[in-house]
Amino acid sequence: YGDPTLDTLVTDLYLGDQLIDRQSERFGFREFWISGSDFYLNGRHILLQGDVGTRWLDIPKACDVIFPLLRADGINIIRNHDGAHESPELFRTADRLGMLVYANMYPVLHEPGRDTLKNFIPYDEFLASPRHEFNLRNYRRWVETVRNHPSVVILSTDNEIFTQSWDTPAQEEFNIRNDRLGALYGQYVKTLDPDRVLTRNGDAGTWGFHEKWREEPPCETANYHYPDFNVNQVVLNWQTLFDFRPVIYGETLYYSYGAWDKWVGAIPKQVSDKAKRVREVASLYRKLKIPGQIYMGLSHDGFIQFDDTGKGNPWGIRASDHDAGKVPGRPGYPWVKIDWPSPSGAGAHLEFLRIDAKRGSMSALNWFDPAVPSHVRNAVNEAYRDALTPMPPLAPAPDAECLVKLGAAGAGKIVSVRTPFEIYGVVADRAGTAWLTLPEPGRYTLMAGGEVALPARSSHAALPGFNQIPTKE
Repeated sequence: YGDPTLDTLVTDLYLGDQLIDRQSERFGFREFWISGSDFYLNGRHILLQGDVGTRWLDIPKACDVIFPLLRADGINIIRNHDGAHESPELFRTADRLGMLVYANMYPVLHEPGRDTLKNFIPYDEFLASPRHEFNLRNYRRWVETVRNHPSVVILSTDNEIFTQSWDTPAQEEFNIRNDRLGALYGQYVKTLDPDRVLTRNGDAGTWGFHEKWREEPPCETANYHYPDFNVNQVVLNWQTLFDFRPVIYGETLYYSYGAWDKWVGAIPKQVSDKAKRVREVASLYRKLKIPGQIYMGLSHDGFIQFDDTGKGNPWGIRASDHDAGKVPGRPGYPWVKIDWPSPSGAGAHLEFLRIDAKRGSMSALNWFDPAVPSHVRNAVNEAYRDALTPMPPLAPAPDAECLVKLGAAGAGKIVSVRTPFEIYGVVADRAGTAWLTLPEPGRYTLMAGGEVALPARSSHAALPGFNQIPTKE
């Protein structure tokens, strides 16, 4: 965390005296535990100051650019709420850079056609269904994906099993059945990974509505969503209310330019009002030492302002041009084509991406366009930086990368290098280009011939675009 140290475990398989296979696994050591109602990381008390994750968490380049921006304003943990649930790229990047992760997975709770109050599958019947078996297999796969990643300190097995919109007397039996299933899967995951802290997003309540059924024994953490709407009831007395368990406010300070505000966008007054509210609430959480504060936060409300100056986003898009749907120099806006150096290599490769100068910073952070800055700060950024406990900077990217260009005749060929631990290789694309990522900088010999000297990616990882990647012709 902050300055991570990773090791490599190498496993060799021999048949007699012949080496027939080798597997290497990057891993690290850390301790994270609960003491009383607090969290401790490597022997030190820590307040988790999180962000309900941005998009693109399965793209290493996006994480390289965005994570340092979040850390500079006090974020030390990412919750992957809306994506990248099983993507190893998020966890690998967090391991390398020293960002903590609050990993999310979700169960399937309904069969098609049996998902209403009148015909839902009862609890006992559901346990004999194929959906239940699928959920068990999926949770096992998920735990196997995250188990060697030291950045992953919290596992969450569901999200808002009941919400304020469902909390009616008519829904109570349905909600209780869903909550019982959520608790069952949480307990199952705890048997698979007993040392990691478990939470269930919104299990203690959301937006003023409280749980109708309580598992016994209760989950080791209490998780409540949007306590900022009921500060007197669920914040000021958090220790006694949640039985002296550590509380995680799994979502707080809801996204202020979106659905709940009629999609008004990041207009100057909205940005200013949100910054004021952030200072009030986040400062209170810090004063009360709330163990887990996961803000809907910077990846939604920071880094953007919508007006006719065009200065509130990296691309200089003015509000009037956005509203007209015609942005000079950007045909097809809000869609842009990503100029990947090659479709080979690690992570997802989106061909097109939607940018939006109005709704929120999730679509206004730039990790792909070298012609413009990665971000533009706004008043919300300053409010988080002022209110949150300062955090150590992330570690510089320790690995290396290069583009190997073989020409059209090299299409489909494997480009590889041998290291002391194993062989790293990638298949060249149709143009004969291979995007090769290696664990550390240095001089490498390509197995097909030739050498390449690679600097650490720290020299360019946090810059948008791909034009600084070393190239070997």
